[in-house]
Amino acid sequence: MERKPYDKNENNKSSWQNYGNNDANSFVDILIHATRKYNLHNQNTSGSDFNNNDLDHLLYADCSNKTGREDTEEKSRQNQKLKSEEYTILIAEDEVLNFYILKMMIEEIFESKCNIIHAPNGKDAIEICKNNDNIDLVFMDIKMPLVTGIEATKEIKKIYPHIPIVAQTAYSSLHYKENATNAGCNDFISKPIEKEILEDILEKFLKH
Repeated sequence: MERKPYDKNENNKSSWQNYGNNDANSFVDILIHATRKYNLHNQNTSGSDFNNNDLDHLLYADCSNKTGREDTEEKSRQNQKLKSEEYTILIAEDEVLNFYILKMMIEEIFESKCNIIHAPNGKDAIEICKNNDNIDLVFMDIKMPLVTGIEATKEIKKIYPHIPIVAQTAYSSLHYKENATNAGCNDFISKPIEKEILEDILEKFLKH
């Protein structure tokens, strides 16, 4: 079945847009609070039974508490957002909170109609791409353990040169951008990731 191209113009304002430049401090507060709860839970449970669903709950709960309930009009606008076939997106990121932030932003844009795979290091990113020929887009953190994002990008491009790879890092210097480009990355996005820029990236590589 032919996928419907992603078009950011079909999206409307949503709760995540509240965390743009005008309200960065609120978003940081949420992350700090969620991180403290994450660490406290790990201390109380020795990390043995803390899983991805738990972290989903912490982050979503904090966002909900901070932004309040959405009114009926806002919910109606959200229902008019993008309707598309499911895309498969790989996020290579060793920092779990950074992964969940990007995951939640992408899921909101696509109304959860996407398959997101997590690779906690460059080595896993390579193996995941080897075993999945249906990946549509990769977000690649540059600094990761075992194998760096740069090396992982080179290996993935050898196997699937057509897969678009977007380098993501907190370091926005020309040096990092050049290294990412030379490794085969198709674009570059700086942390913290802004929703409008993320939408541009999704439209650029998934609109075909």
